[in-house]
Amino acid sequence: MTSQGRLNSEAARRELVVVRQALVELRDALATERRALTDPNANELERAAERKRAALGAFELTDIVDVTAQRRPHGSEWDAVLALAEECRHANLTNGALLATRKRHTEKLLGLLRGSDARSSTYSQSGIVASGARRSAQIGRA
Repeated sequence: MTSQGRLNSEAARRELVVVRQALVELRDALATERRALTDPNANELERAAERKRAALGAFELTDIVDVTAQRRPHGSEWDAVLALAEECRHANLTNGALLATRKRHTEKLLGLLRGSDARSSTYSQSGIVASGARRSAQIGRA
């Protein structure tokens, strides 16, 4: 291997270490986020969001494109990075589903508090869904 090849290989290895550390931090932040979503804790959710931003910032500073462009990625190091990336992807999808469920529940509760029932929604003349208090306000303006 030429000295340039060794330098490129070492640089790629260092980038993999940084990427792996960023992914570990992201995975841990996503786990914290999931706990905060399942046992509502706004402070913990904010801390998890900040950790995610920091991990993603560290990841963005890497030169992973050059590492992946090499013909022979670094064996077990590369496999560990890919496994962590898959864990993060799965955790992010899970958290997204939890957030969507929370949002639906919150919207239903707000509808009940406003005196509207999602089952009684109708469409306005402009084709916008109108329900409960909003529908009453639109009728009053008509």
